[in-house]
Amino acid sequence: MAIFSLSPLLTYYAAEVKQYGPDVLVALSLFYIASVNITSKKRNVLLLVIGSVALFISNIAPMMLFSCSFLG
Repeated sequence: MAIFSLSPLLTYYAAEVKQYGPDVLVALSLFYIASVNITSKKRNVLLLVIGSVALFISNIAPMMLFSCSFLG
């Protein structure tokens, strides 16, 4: 996540055109939770809790939650 947060291109684009910081944070967080090696029940609970909060933060969250459902 440090690569994305320190990227000069994302920083410039976020300052000039649109703020993509929360979108990148939500996408990487959901993908990490979906791909980490934990039990299925715990992973589903984490995706439910963090995904429901992410829906209010980012527009990309519904698409990421849908794609994360195929990883499990």
